[in-house]
Amino acid sequence: MEARYKIGDISSLLGIPAQTLRFYEEKGIIKPYRDEHDGYRYFDAWDVNYLMDTLYLRSLEFPLAEVEQLLNEDSLPDVCGKFMRQENEILKKIAHYRRMLGVLTAHRQSLQSIESRKGRLVSCKSREMVFHRHRRNYSFQSLESGTFQGLKKEVKDWVDSIMEASPTFLIPADGIQGVPKDTPYWWGWSMDPELALEKHMDAVLPNEYLPSVESIYTVFEAGGRGTFMDCFYEQVLKPIRRTGRQLSGNPYGRLIAKVHEENGFHRYFEVWVPTE
Repeated sequence: MEARYKIGDISSLLGIPAQTLRFYEEKGIIKPYRDEHDGYRYFDAWDVNYLMDTLYLRSLEFPLAEVEQLLNEDSLPDVCGKFMRQENEILKKIAHYRRMLGVLTAHRQSLQSIESRKGRLVSCKSREMVFHRHRRNYSFQSLESGTFQGLKKEVKDWVDSIMEASPTFLIPADGIQGVPKDTPYWWGWSMDPELALEKHMDAVLPNEYLPSVESIYTVFEAGGRGTFMDCFYEQVLKPIRRTGRQLSGNPYGRLIAKVHEENGFHRYFEVWVPTE
C-alpha cells in the first residue's frame, strides 16, 4: 500500500505553507485524497511529484493558471508553445533590466563625480539630446499650444519612458538679463537622440533637437524653492563672463541629484553653456 502523508508533513517537507497547498488544491493543480471519516487530506508520492513540478514551473515564473494547464491539460506541442512564450517574456525582462542597470550605473557615476566637477569650467562639446519642454518657470504649459490642456497628450510618452527621461532645463539666451528673478526658463525632460528615435519620439514639436555645440560645462549647486536662477547666475554665468567668453546659444542642463544635508536641502545640476 502506498504511503500517505498529512498536509503538515508535506508542508514541512517542501517548505510550502499549508494554506498554499490548499490553494493549489482549489485551483485543481493537485488532488489529494480526502478521508471521508476524519476529513483529513492525504498526499501520496504522485501528489508530491505534482507539487515539485509546480515549484519548478513557478520558479520559471509561469502564471499559476498556466501551471495548472501544463500539468493537467497540455499536449507536447502546447507545452513547447508555452515554454517558447515564456522564453520571450524573460528575454524582454532581461533587456529591460539591462537597460535599467545602465541607467542606474550612469546615474551613480554621475553622483559620485559631483564634487570633482562642481565649480570647474570645462570647454567641451555639449551633449546632444531630444528635449521636451513642459514648464515655463512655475507654470505648466505646452510649447506648441501654450496651454495646460495641450500638454496632457504630449507628456504621456515621456511619463511612459520616465526611467530614461532626465529632468532637464533650458534658459533662452535672449532672456538672460541682470536680474535672475526676471529670467524666463523652461523645465522638461530629455533623452539621447538614438533612444528617442527608438521610442518614436521624433525631434519635432512638441519635442526639439538640441545639437552638440562648443560650450562651457560645469556643475552647480542650488537650494530649495526659488534658488535655481540665483545660483545659476552666481556659480555659472558670472564666472564664465569673467573669462571674457560670450553666450552663443541657450544654456541647458540636467538635474543630477536632490539631497538632504546637515545645512539643508541641496540640488545639483550639470549645465552646458554655448559660448564663443
